[in-house]
Amino acid sequence: MVFGFHPLYLPYVENFSAFLGDTENSIFQEVRDSLVSKLIEFKEIKGTHLTFDSSNIPVKVKENNLKTSVKDRFDKTKKPKGDPESRLGIMVHFPKPFRC
Repeated sequence: MVFGFHPLYLPYVENFSAFLGDTENSIFQEVRDSLVSKLIEFKEIKGTHLTFDSSNIPVKVKENNLKTSVKDRFDKTKKPKGDPESRLGIMVHFPKPFRC
């Protein structure tokens, strides 16, 4: 068992989500830093490129609440009044995640 999870099986979404929420971010950053250092040390990676991951962050505006009636909800040119910096995007939800 690693962090309370069996390494050969995917954890349930609820359990993994609770684990992520209950664990300090600094622990994940430390693991990442250590992993990258070891990969560079073993010459598996060079560590010369920097990449960024842009994840969706849902904004609490009425356009995101499907129970409200909003004209032109999916108009890309319209900015939500509640957060003018936000933009239209798509988030896909899998009710039953794939299991290996």
